[in-house]
Amino acid sequence: MEGIKCVQHGYFWHVSDFHVDQNYSRTGNPHKLCHSENGKSFSDNGLYGNFLCDSPQKLINVTVSSMKRIQPKPDFILWTGDNLPHTVDFNPDWNVTFEAIRNISQLLHSTFPGIAIIPCIGNHDTFPPNILAPEEKIEEYKQYLELGGWDQLIPKEAWPDFIQGGFFSMLVKPKLRVISLNTILWYTNNKLTEDIADPANQFKWLGQLLKNATKASEKVYIIGHVAPGFYSRTIPGKKGDSTYHPNKLVTFNRILHYFSNIIIGQMYGHYHIDMFTVSQYGTGNFEGSALLASSVTPWHQADLANVSIPVNPSIRLMHYSLQDSTLLDYDQFYMNLTKANANHESSEETASQLYEKLYTFTEFYEVKDLSTPSLVAIYEKLKQDPKLFESFYVFLSAGERSTACDATCKVAQLCGMACTSLSEYNECMRNVDSVHHIRQRLGRDVVVNSALIYGSVALGVVIISLVGFLLYRRFRKPSNYQEYQAFAHF
Repeated sequence: MEGIKCVQHGYFWHVSDFHVDQNYSRTGNPHKLCHSENGKSFSDNGLYGNFLCDSPQKLINVTVSSMKRIQPKPDFILWTGDNLPHTVDFNPDWNVTFEAIRNISQLLHSTFPGIAIIPCIGNHDTFPPNILAPEEKIEEYKQYLELGGWDQLIPKEAWPDFIQGGFFSMLVKPKLRVISLNTILWYTNNKLTEDIADPANQFKWLGQLLKNATKASEKVYIIGHVAPGFYSRTIPGKKGDSTYHPNKLVTFNRILHYFSNIIIGQMYGHYHIDMFTVSQYGTGNFEGSALLASSVTPWHQADLANVSIPVNPSIRLMHYSLQDSTLLDYDQFYMNLTKANANHESSEETASQLYEKLYTFTEFYEVKDLSTPSLVAIYEKLKQDPKLFESFYVFLSAGERSTACDATCKVAQLCGMACTSLSEYNECMRNVDSVHHIRQRLGRDVVVNSALIYGSVALGVVIISLVGFLLYRRFRKPSNYQEYQAFAHF
């Protein structure tokens, strides 16, 4: 019909956080990452893995074969890092690190011949984990190419950039450039770069690359392992840590804001959960966004139940416009780990059917695409609609619902999704501070309503009444960030 535009969809995979563990044992100790212990045998941890442990090779193989079954000819594949296990009982040196990376590189490359595969470095792709030196051209970058197999993935013309600092870009189709960042240079846990303004001159390189992309009328996807911002899952009464060193967070946000007209997508991993973020860049209006992929590994840290949650293995098939490269939609696929393990010894053909669709983003959230305005609209609904938030919270962990999310959990989750500066985050998290404080004092839930915290005080104790009055006065003060006031309805 006249006036109706037909948008042609292209497809690409986004996978992250394989965390393959060659020492996984079905009879290993689940409280020690399912590793074998001399003379001891434990109950079956499962053919495809355990929520307390990282990925067995079987899970990795089935995941990649499922990708091939679901969409055998993607336009490209984004692989956003973290391939080594969360091990504490042995020390994988650089040789072990590169071997693990090379194994997955070869698996992806052989399964998808001729398809562009764009990797990036995760904090568990280094030795020791989380650490990379701030200098340019350290020997390890060359070894990712030679020993990690990335010389088969990264175009030769991009090798000089990668050798400089573990970053590079690739033109995946005319006018669409993917920029793979080395976010470990900015990562909070990398203490070697804490006081360095621009480790390996990545900011300088990125700024110049984006200027060139602007002149060439290119659109850009930015990928990395660690997203900028604050962790959305926190210990009750505590704030989430910044994912980047503060000075790096400020600089990166400035770059993202300045070039927001050509950056039409950001995709990261690291959190192990399925979520998105929206960013104001200090302007007071949401002007950017990012999509975070959940993990293949089901691992979680049991002693940090409020911070780390068990997740089903999952993969994401992205839809984008072949006309202008805008992100249109995604299908989230997952393996029900409990169900898969119950099938015991399945054939290769049966195993490739274990991944099933969990949801399609635009259909479930009733938006037209993955643009920043669409994500902001969902974010606003999540603040107001408890039923929608409940579904969102289940999707976070790819359908593995294991913990409840109370009022403080909801506020922390939403603050982590909407704040990329320290001032925004502190303002947003004031609600969490107050709710947790009163719960500790009164030993029961309170209701936060219309940015007003109040509670009934047991036995009419005068001191607690005074505290309640002071809290009332404090939180009656209006927020400078109007969009955060609705959190008070939880």
